[in-house]
Amino acid sequence: MICDISADAGRIFDRLEDLSGEHFIDWRKALEHYSDALRSFVLGGRMPCTADMISMAAKSMDISRAERLALAKEKL
Repeated sequence: MICDISADAGRIFDRLEDLSGEHFIDWRKALEHYSDALRSFVLGGRMPCTADMISMAAKSMDISRAERLALAKEKL
């Protein structure tokens, strides 16, 4: 079960990364946020569906983008 969730989660994240093509996202950080969100979801006793994983991945990308933007503003 956990292997299936991990495989699905990885495929979803990879697809969104490929479709995004955005260079302002720190993909390593986005993946860290995504794995944290997924882990919290599963440890909460819930089984994520594809829509849940897409939502988590998109939010993780947004968080990473916001963090990178904040760092860029600090350098100004």
